[in-house]
Amino acid sequence: MIIGEETLSDFVKILEQLSGEDNDRLLKVARFAELGMSAAAVIHEIRQPLTALSMSLQLILENMREGDVDIESSVKDAVKLVSKTEMLLERARDFMSPTSEVADVDLVDCITKVLSAFQWQLGSNKKIKLKTHVPEKLPAICADRAQIEQMLANLVANGLDAVTDQDRGVVLLSARTDENNIEFVVADNGVGMTDTVRARAFEPFFSTKGERNGTGLGLFIVSQIVSRYNGEYRLLDSDELKQLDTENYSTGVMLRFPVPEAKAE
Repeated sequence: MIIGEETLSDFVKILEQLSGEDNDRLLKVARFAELGMSAAAVIHEIRQPLTALSMSLQLILENMREGDVDIESSVKDAVKLVSKTEMLLERARDFMSPTSEVADVDLVDCITKVLSAFQWQLGSNKKIKLKTHVPEKLPAICADRAQIEQMLANLVANGLDAVTDQDRGVVLLSARTDENNIEFVVADNGVGMTDTVRARAFEPFFSTKGERNGTGLGLFIVSQIVSRYNGEYRLLDSDELKQLDTENYSTGVMLRFPVPEAKAE
């Protein structure tokens, strides 16, 4: 399912009408508006492993007909491709049918799942690197796990879009905690943002990617999810970006959540 420009325009009107109403309804409509582009991306990603899987199975059949007993590596490749396809389908299911179940969320596990999905997407692309600075443990927060994963995935996806044309693109996802807060930072060394773009970055439907490459809802959905769980969000300034590491980052988003009282003791 691919949402056309007219249909997306209808969603825009609906979302604008709801802008002063309940945040839950607003977030649901925003997710639905992104669904078409997300589904198209997942379908595109699934085609590649399915094509490779078909070729692997054909190779296995040919080797079997010729009496070649050394087919173990081909079978292993096929199993890996099936696993990749299953993971992509799981991502699509999580997005299209969010659970809305609130429970203690293992944040490190969320980060691992999100990054592993993007690593599959990048494949053997040597021009783009995903970096992480994440402790072994982070305090759990009470939230909808699917929303936390989507929040992180939206930020990483934005970072990857920003470094697409770089010779050496880097996207960083870092996390840290103290007795009061849990902080996430996602940064990239892409083209950066002008002052005008920075001022409007979290507005719904504002995008620099063009109508066919983005809904302009990625950062807006992030802001809604963070606010839902009493968190804060903002762009990092140039001095803060320089303190991250030596990659010369141009853009970064910081998310901060309060540590639950029971976890802070």
